[in-house]
Amino acid sequence: MSSLMELKNISKSFGAAKALTHVDFDLKQGEIHALVGENGAGKSTLINIFAGIHQPDGGEIFFDGKRVSINSNTAAKEFGISVIHQELLLCETLNVMENIFLGCLPGKVLVDWKQTSEKTLKHLRILDDKIKPDDIVGKLTTAQKQIVEITKALSKGCKILIMDEPTSALTNAETDKLLNVVKTLRDSGISIIYISHKLEEVFSIADRITVLRDGHCIKTVDNDGVSRNEIIKLMVGREINDFYVRDNSPGDGTVLEVTNLSGDAVKGASFFLKKGEILGFSGLIGAGRSELMRMVFGIDTHSVGTIALEGKHLKIKSPKDAMAAGLVFVPEDRKTEGLFLRMTLIFNFTIANLKAVIKRLRTDISLENESLEEYQKKLKIKMADKEHFVASLSGGNQQKVLIARWLFVGPKVLILDEPTKGVDVGAKADIYKLLDELTATGVSIIVVSSELQEIIGMCDRVYVMHERKIRGCVEKGEMSQENIINIATGGQLT
Repeated sequence: MSSLMELKNISKSFGAAKALTHVDFDLKQGEIHALVGENGAGKSTLINIFAGIHQPDGGEIFFDGKRVSINSNTAAKEFGISVIHQELLLCETLNVMENIFLGCLPGKVLVDWKQTSEKTLKHLRILDDKIKPDDIVGKLTTAQKQIVEITKALSKGCKILIMDEPTSALTNAETDKLLNVVKTLRDSGISIIYISHKLEEVFSIADRITVLRDGHCIKTVDNDGVSRNEIIKLMVGREINDFYVRDNSPGDGTVLEVTNLSGDAVKGASFFLKKGEILGFSGLIGAGRSELMRMVFGIDTHSVGTIALEGKHLKIKSPKDAMAAGLVFVPEDRKTEGLFLRMTLIFNFTIANLKAVIKRLRTDISLENESLEEYQKKLKIKMADKEHFVASLSGGNQQKVLIARWLFVGPKVLILDEPTKGVDVGAKADIYKLLDELTATGVSIIVVSSELQEIIGMCDRVYVMHERKIRGCVEKGEMSQENIINIATGGQLT
């Protein structure tokens, strides 16, 4: 296959920070080229150069063998380059065909709706014949919205499609369907740049893989014959032995006991958590995992049931009650429910435990800085300045700041909902190691996760939920993807 587009010796800086340094990248006609790397490796900057959002400080761009300049998003579209961002850019109140042809509806004076519908159907037949042109976008599933975004790109003569973490909010079934769509696009001659932290997806669809690290292009390899461990080593610059670190074992004593907890989204949930245990909760999306944890932490109310910590019955009517008892909760959506993105890193770190750093009605700046430095080292948080907005950090470092906030409180029970969602492999390894170290100090941990490998690799036991109820508990020796999925879909432990 010939190269459709080449970036040679590309460099880009933002002030003193070097985002890209002498990066080479080429995209062939009709291939899926995966772009991987830790958060902050330079992936976003590189695709923004493709899209004309950023202009490089140095280097050359070639399209079909000719040197070109892509100095705007409009210029990128003229070359047939479309980007589907992680946060989809759709008008939820409009229908499918209005979204696809927004700004360029067919017709001279009046909109030719018949022609618009026919053009929409032409593309949808290739990708998903269940979506109709007059369907309201806000009523579609996330996977179907992805299809609408792809259809929008195809309608504009897309030659190069860039997909940034397209499956981050999809179920396993939806992910499989989308990956098949991506392969169909590749087979039709469209070139695709695929960005994902989920390496299993990368290995399942990519023709080639390019690894970025700290703004440098480390290596481009053919997918055939390369191993997961080799890619991880290229990404993080070191071996990650025993990716799922679990050196410590739980004690015999029960720390948390929940009995017959029920509410709007959960029915009759009973479970217990041992001292120093990592307890998993698994199940399909909508099974009630997150809702159960929100009730335990007092975000959502429960109608019946009891919660006991160290044998003492608790009256948890709010998160304040839960925190006072020694429970803390890291929510799934760190950006809307966890962090104050437009506040500083130090503010986000101390906000849940101000009493620890306020002495005589004044903030002890020295103590505050010492505390942050301790957790920065413990969690390997990469930051330039504690006074920078936390929004400026990578996703992995944002997650570490959120975890550090709750560890600073000194919890007895740490509840984490999708703790490594949108986090690169290096940060994942750091978080797994930290969780194991915490259990050695006596902290008990609950992990809600959609990643079965994570559940199996880190958890001592796992409760599996189905249709808002706990359907079974799988012990360490019985953990397998088959067993967990079987219970999650209404079956029994085999």
